[in-house]
Amino acid sequence: MRIQDDDLVARAERIVLEIKPQLVKEKDTASSGRTHASKAVEVFQAPGSLKVFLNWLRYQMSREEFWRVTAANNKPLAQRIAEEVQNISKGAQNNEEATKAVLRFLGYFRRALVALDYLDRIPPVIMEVK
Repeated sequence: MRIQDDDLVARAERIVLEIKPQLVKEKDTASSGRTHASKAVEVFQAPGSLKVFLNWLRYQMSREEFWRVTAANNKPLAQRIAEEVQNISKGAQNNEEATKAVLRFLGYFRRALVALDYLDRIPPVIMEVK
């Protein structure tokens, strides 16, 4: 079963909303965050390896303020992203599905960062599927 995009979007937006107060205060961090999120997509896309991506994420956390911004439970953003990526991977049936789902999640995370000022202006649509 394919991991649902709605779930990936919700996860990505949840993380961005967790860090939004800090990004609103520090516009430079928000601006550089969009660049960092784009790079995260590129880094994951190149080898499609979770281990390589997590290695890059640790490295970025050590050198870039954006990845240390506090998210839920006082965890740095990089740690929250790593947890979500690992959870998404665990929920996949195989490596190919995991790779595609993580890549989509990172893309949705970047979109949510770009749309930071509009996330609460256009609420998500809740649909019941019968």
